[in-house]
Amino acid sequence: MKSVLILLTLGLFSMMGKSQERKASSRDSSFQQELPLVSHKCNENRLPIHYSYDSTSQIHNYSGNWDFDKDGKKDAVFFIGTGGAHLYFYLRVVLSLDNKKRDFSFLEIDHPCAGDARELIHDDFGLLPMFPQFVVHDFDSDSFDEIYLHIDQPTFSVMPMRYKRKVSYSRHILLKYKNGNFVLRKFQSL
Repeated sequence: MKSVLILLTLGLFSMMGKSQERKASSRDSSFQQELPLVSHKCNENRLPIHYSYDSTSQIHNYSGNWDFDKDGKKDAVFFIGTGGAHLYFYLRVVLSLDNKKRDFSFLEIDHPCAGDARELIHDDFGLLPMFPQFVVHDFDSDSFDEIYLHIDQPTFSVMPMRYKRKVSYSRHILLKYKNGNFVLRKFQSL
C-alpha cells in the first residue's frame, strides 16, 4: 500500500512539473518577444531593470538600477549564493560613493527576484504575502529608495538577536541608507 501511494504521489508531482514547465515555457516565449532584455525567470514581472544571473558563481546582479546614497551614480546590488542543497542568497550592496562592499550575510533569502511594491499588500488576515522577497522602493516618500526583504523562518531563526530586536522580531525588513550607514527596521506597510 505504501509503495502504491508513493508511486501515485511521484506521478502526480511529475504531472504537475510538466504542467508547470509548459506554462513556464509559453510564458517565457511571450516574455522574450515582449522584453528581450532579460530572459531569466527573475524578471517575469517585467520590471524595467538591469539584471543578470551567473549560475556558475550563483550571483544575482541588480547593479545599475538604484542610487541609495544619492550621489548621482547608480549603486551595485547583488545576491550571493551560499551553496548547499537549498540555495540561499545574502545581500551585498556596493555604493558608488565609496566602492565598499557591504555584506548582509545575516539577511538571506531563497528567491532573490525583484518584485513590485504594489505586490506587498496585506491579505484579509493582515498578513503580507510570501513573495516577493525582494523589493526596492521609496516606501517612506523621502526620495530615498529602501530595500525590502522578506526573510523566511529558517533564516530568521538563526539571525543574531541584536538584529531581531532592531526589526521588532519581524521577518519583513527594510534597509535604509541614512547618514553613511544602512539602518535596519521593521517594514510596516504601504
